Amino acid sequence: MLGNNLNIDISANFGDINNNINNYTATGLPGGVTINSRGVISGTPTTADTFTVTVTATDRAGYRGEDEFNITVLTRNPLNANDYAALLTLYNSTSGENWANRTGWDVSSRTPLSADVVNGWHGVTVVGNRVTGLNLDRNSLSGTIPFELGSLSNLRYLWLGSNSLSGTIPSELGSLSNLQRLSLHHNNSLSGTIPSELGSLSNLQELSVNNNRLSGTLPSGLGSLSNLQSLILSSNNLSGTIPSELGSLSNLSGLFLHNNSLIGTIPSELGSLSNLQHLYLYNNDFRGTIPDSINALSADKQLENPPYVETQIPDVNAFRSENFNFNVSRNFGDLNNNINSYGANGLPNGLTINSTTGVISGTPTTDGSFTVTVTATDRAGGRGEDEFNITVSRPTSFTLSDSFALNGNFTNLYIGDFNGDNYDDILRQEKGSWSNDDAYRTAEVLLSQGNGNFTRTTLPDSFALNGNFTNLYVGDFNGDNHELFHPSLNPP
Repeated sequence: MLGNNLNIDISANFGDINNNINNYTATGLPGGVTINSRGVISGTPTTADTFTVTVTATDRAGYRGEDEFNITVLTRNPLNANDYAALLTLYNSTSGENWANRTGWDVSSRTPLSADVVNGWHGVTVVGNRVTGLNLDRNSLSGTIPFELGSLSNLRYLWLGSNSLSGTIPSELGSLSNLQRLSLHHNNSLSGTIPSELGSLSNLQELSVNNNRLSGTLPSGLGSLSNLQSLILSSNNLSGTIPSELGSLSNLSGLFLHNNSLIGTIPSELGSLSNLQHLYLYNNDFRGTIPDSINALSADKQLENPPYVETQIPDVNAFRSENFNFNVSRNFGDLNNNINSYGANGLPNGLTINSTTGVISGTPTTDGSFTVTVTATDRAGGRGEDEFNITVSRPTSFTLSDSFALNGNFTNLYIGDFNGDNYDDILRQEKGSWSNDDAYRTAEVLLSQGNGNFTRTTLPDSFALNGNFTNLYVGDFNGDNHELFHPSLNPP
């Protein structure tokens, strides 16, 4: 025992046929311990460790015999062996010799030092003979977090933030059932996923792993952390959706998920977090609308997300020297509904985009295929982009064939884009008096294929276009930039 007197007579372990051993020596003895010529090892050890000792017995003729054994010097109230081993591993795996502050960290002993001694190490808190706290924030740690920290079963806080740690978060940390605060923030190089095992830390109050390179999805098990007050996962590469289970964190006061690549809609369940004071979800890729339950929260909310592509802008055709009108605003969405400008690169000569409405219009002057990039920008400066092609060609003239069946009294033709594909279609209506309206296809739409060919669609009787002197009116009646037709009966 460290500080206790040691007295061992090893002479009985040697023999000599001539019975003339006259001296004993030893190497490797603990500090404070010596051997006399009669083979008695004695003294008060000053260092706790395991020492390999080599004893040499010499006789009067100069002949020698040797033996080797170990002396283990224990400390008073030694630190728990698993805790001590975990601390040594942490020191070695994070370049402890280069720490900014390593006061007291004497890791030369292979056996546990006293709990009082380890309690004096920088950043270590010991209660009884167990480590209960590690605070090595901003201490120039580099390397990886060892899985052996999972054996510190009495640990209540682990702060390793603002260092240069790399690698993954060990899943073994999920075994720290007494842990209340886990802070690994601003290490910048921690990668991999958030271990689902962290959902087992029932006493956890703070989880802070922001400003790293973590990827993958948010474990739904985090919703089981009933004591959690602060969840800070911002500024990583996290993807996927927000688990609705997070709405069960009734004690949560701060939820910080900003600056990631999260998608989907914001779950309405977050509106159940009545103790929430801060909700930061900005700069992700959320879609849809903000739930009413979220709007009703009194918390400080920062929810700004950039515009997104609701539906891909389709490729379109245009004719040279003919008017072109195409609205791309309906292809974009914005969670905050605050898109305020549109821009486009690569438009054909003669076409421009209205920065307010998103309508591309004009008269193209050059044939060819043009790849156009449209950018929607919101009031916060967020942007969403989509790309499509405009093909400009020379108009093709053609003669209507007899199959168009335009015979009869008072045949009307209406020209318009009836299906929103930016091609001019034909609505044909016979207004004359017929004994059999259906036989003469009195109303039908011919949808242009953009190449001089048409697809014929006969309008059903429900359109009520058949009969004597029915009038049609064509126009954009609902403001969606698509032309519609409306029948009006005009009896003779």
